[in-house]
Order: sequence, then C-alpha cells, then structure tokens
Amino acid sequence: MDRRQGDTGIDWASAEVEDAVLTVPVAGEAPEGWAERVERTVARLTDHGGAPWEAFEVTGERIEVTGVQPGTEGDVRHVLDAAVTQANADLAPEQDASDEVGSGNQADREMAEEFRSFADPPADDD
Repeated sequence: MDRRQGDTGIDWASAEVEDAVLTVPVAGEAPEGWAERVERTVARLTDHGGAPWEAFEVTGERIEVTGVQPGTEGDVRHVLDAAVTQANADLAPEQDASDEVGSGNQADREMAEEFRSFADPPADDD
C-alpha cells in the first residue's frame, strides 16, 4: 500500500468490483473532514465531464465508485489517489518550527512543504 506513515490511504489490494461498482477500503484512520475533502477534490478534478464513472461516495471506511468501465482502471486510480493525497496534505498537522529549513517568508515555507509532499513514502519494514 502506497502511503506515508500516518496518512490515510486506499487499500488497493482489497479492491472489489461487482456489477461495475468498485469498492475499496480506506487504510488508516481518516481524520474528521477527510471524506468530504476527498469528494470535493474528485469533483474539482472531474468537473469538465472527465470522470470515468457515473457516481462515487467516500466515507472514512471505504470509497465506492459506480459505473466503472473496463479500460478505465488506471484513470480511476489516478483520480482517487490524487484526491486522497490532496486531502492528506490539506489535513496534515502543522509542522513544528524546528522542522523548518531557513527563515524564508510564509510563501517560501508553504512551497517547500508542498515540494516535500512529493517525496516517496518510506519503505515498509514488514
């Protein structure tokens, strides 16, 4: 499962599809507001009619996508992973000032944090 320590993610290994309905469990504990943030991000990413499905629903325990079609699996994963990543970044706890590099202005600190969010997750030791 691709996720940083403490982040909420999608358990793709447990994905199920029945009658063109994809159901995937949410991995980790979803913080308050996470499901709504994921839904809003998905809506923004697909607001020009680009959604490869009919409908979707996100809860703290699962994501359900209705009307998935063969051949769109990669597109569905891309949109959902992007939305989850954004929700995790938006809801991440503030960093301690001792974690900051340099004394740049607020915009510099925010950009640095955004670039740090692109880092690959640490490898699991399991």
